[in-house]
Amino acid sequence: MSNSGYRIAEISKKLEVDRKTVRKYLSQEDFSPTPPVKQPAPSKLDPYKPKILEWLAEDQHVWQKQQHTAKRILDRLRQEEGFDGSYSTV
Repeated sequence: MSNSGYRIAEISKKLEVDRKTVRKYLSQEDFSPTPPVKQPAPSKLDPYKPKILEWLAEDQHVWQKQQHTAKRILDRLRQEEGFDGSYSTV
């Protein structure tokens, strides 16, 4: 509308917005700002994932009551691998 010759006051009346808003958008060049990209932090569990997947694969061949739970995985990681993370991490 500004390029067509309308003044800021006329634009604000037609669009029913404040004049400050019209000025704000007239001063902008790019209306699609890119959101910041957050880099995922590595998990403390990443080095142990192959071992955990191996244990879970072995669990496919045993009775359900003998399969690993998160608590049992945490205990084994602490005993066998020296893991110092928490239960919620596992």
